[in-house]
Amino acid sequence: MPIEKIKIGLEVHMQLNTGKLFCRCGQNTGENRNYFQFTRLLRPTLSELGKVDIAAEYETERDRIFTYDATDNTCLVEYDEEPPHEMDDDAVKASVIISLALHCDTVENISTMRKVVVDGSNTSGFQRTSIVGFNGYLDTRRGRVRISTVCLEEDSARKVEGNSSDVTYSLDRLGIPLIEVSTQPDIVDEDHAVEVAEKIGSIGMLSGYARREVDAIRQDVNMSMGMGRVEIKGVQKLSLIRDLIKYEKKRQESILRGIEVVGKRSSGKKTDVEFTDMSSIFEDSSSIIIRSGFKAGNRVYCSLLPYFAGTLKNGDLRIGKEISDVVKAFGLGGIFHSDELPAYGIEEGKINTVYSKLGKGQDDAVLILSSPSSKIKVITSAINNRINKLMSLDLAETRGPRDDGVTFFLRPLPGKDRMYPETDIPIKHISAETMDFCRKNIPKEEVDLQKELTEIYGISEQDATVLIKSGNMMKFRRVADSYKDARSVARLLLLKIPEIREKLGKEPDESQIMDVLKISSRENWSRFVMEKAVEISTVSGLKGDDLKAEIEKQIMSEEEIAAFISSGLKDGTLTEKNIIPSISRSSEKIVDPTMALSIFKQMTKQKHDM
Repeated sequence: MPIEKIKIGLEVHMQLNTGKLFCRCGQNTGENRNYFQFTRLLRPTLSELGKVDIAAEYETERDRIFTYDATDNTCLVEYDEEPPHEMDDDAVKASVIISLALHCDTVENISTMRKVVVDGSNTSGFQRTSIVGFNGYLDTRRGRVRISTVCLEEDSARKVEGNSSDVTYSLDRLGIPLIEVSTQPDIVDEDHAVEVAEKIGSIGMLSGYARREVDAIRQDVNMSMGMGRVEIKGVQKLSLIRDLIKYEKKRQESILRGIEVVGKRSSGKKTDVEFTDMSSIFEDSSSIIIRSGFKAGNRVYCSLLPYFAGTLKNGDLRIGKEISDVVKAFGLGGIFHSDELPAYGIEEGKINTVYSKLGKGQDDAVLILSSPSSKIKVITSAINNRINKLMSLDLAETRGPRDDGVTFFLRPLPGKDRMYPETDIPIKHISAETMDFCRKNIPKEEVDLQKELTEIYGISEQDATVLIKSGNMMKFRRVADSYKDARSVARLLLLKIPEIREKLGKEPDESQIMDVLKISSRENWSRFVMEKAVEISTVSGLKGDDLKAEIEKQIMSEEEIAAFISSGLKDGTLTEKNIIPSISRSSEKIVDPTMALSIFKQMTKQKHDM
C-alpha cells in the first residue's frame, strides 16, 4: 500500500483571562486551597442520535473512580450540583473578536452543546461547547490555511494523580473559558504546523484576552497518512509539535511495513489472541517482575499471536509497543513477547515450555501477560481490537505526547456520537452593540499596539511590549483607565504581582486591584504603600475600609516617619545611610524607604537652613 501525502490540521486551545464561563467565581489557578473532596463514577449518555460514543464506551470499560479536589475558586456549578449561569459576556466578546481576526463568519445566536467526556476531566460527564465562528482563514508563508470553526467552551479539570482504578482531579481549572480554533488539514509539514500554531496563539495574545500561565495554551495535532486520523492531544510546547509529527510519520511507516509482512504470511487468516493461564510454569521463576506480579495477586497468561514473529521488536518494527500501550491503559505494566525473550530474568527453559504448549511455529509470536484474573477478559478484547485495527491499517485514535517527542495510545478517536444539545443554557444572542464593539477591537499588529499604549498611557516601549506578550494588555487598559498613574499600574502588573505570585502561590484578582487603587487615589498613598496594600489584600482578602485600617496598622504613616526623624536629628544619631534600618528596628510597622529618605532630606535641609 503506498503512503499518501501527509495531511495535518491543528486545534489550538487558549484559556481566556475573563470571568469563568458559566459562574462568577474567580479563575485564579495559583496554589488554591482545597476545601473538600468528593467522588464520582461516570457513565456515558446517549448522543443526539441515540448512540454511545466509542471513546466514551472505552473509558467506561476501564471502570475508574474519580475523586475531585474542590478548590476555593469553585462553586456548585463546577461540582455539577447547580445549573450553569449565563455565559460570561467578556468571554463571548473575546470569542467573537478572535473569530473576526481569523476572517470567520460569526453566528447571530450562540447555541451550546454537550460533548460526552467520561475520562473524569469534567464532573458532569460532558463538556459544554459552542460554535461562534466558521469558514475563516489564516495566511501563512506556506499559503492560506482554512479555519473550520472557532468554539467557546469550558476548560477541563486538571489531573493530579491516578492509576488504573482511581484518578484525582483538581477543579481549579474547570470552567475557565477556552477558545478552540480548528483548522482544515491544509498544513503541509511539521514546520508549517509550528508556524500556524504560533500565528493563532499570537492573535489570541494581541487580542488581550488570552492567558499566558502554564498550561493556558495547548495544541491538538491532527494528522493522516491515509491510514486514519491520529489526534495527538494536549501539546503544550510549540517546539514539540515538530518532533511529534516526525515521530508519528516514522511510527506509521513502520506499522505499514510490519503489517505487510504479517499479511503475506497470514493470507487473510485470523490473527486473534486467546490467553491461557500458565501460572504453574512460572511459579518458581526467579524473574523479579513475575514474582512481583504473583505477590500482587496476578496470574500469568500466555497466547499465540500467529504470523507476527519478527515484527514486534526488530529494528524500526515495533508493533509490540502498539499492543503494550493498550495493556498499559488498563493499569498493567505492559506485555512480554517472543521478539525480546528470554529477558527480564525469565528463564529460557520456561519460555521454551510455553512455546511448546502453545504450538508456536516459525512465523508465530507469543505474548505473555501478568494480570489480575478479573481483567483478562476485557484486556483480551482490547488486544484483539487493537490487532484487528492494525491488520486493517486503521490507525485512527487519540494519542498523548511525551516530552521526548514520542506519542502513546490514549483512547479510541471520538466521533459524532458524543454530541447532544445542552438543555440548561438559553441561546445567547450576539447583539449589534456587541458586534460593533468586537469589530472595533480586532487586534492590531504588535508594533501598532505598542505605539498606541506608549502614546495614550505614557509608558515605556519595553513595558508596552511585555504587557502585550504577557497577555496583560486588556487588564492594564481597564485598570489604568481608572487610576491616575498608568506607569505605576504597569509596574504593578509586570513586577509586583509576579513577585506576589512567586511569594504566596496566588495573585490578586482584578476586583482586588481596582479596590486598592480606588483607596490609594483617595488617600494619596505612595507607590510603595499601594503595592504593599495589594499584597496584604491578596493574603487577607480585605477590601475597602477594612483594608485601609489594616494598612494603617502595618505601614508607618508620613507623620510617624517625620516624628522619628525629628527625634533622631535632635540627638545626632541619624544619617542618610542608617535611617531605614534605624526606623525598622524601632517599629514593627513597615516603612516606605522612598518616603523616609525624602522626609529625611527635607528635614535635614530645613535644619541646615535655620
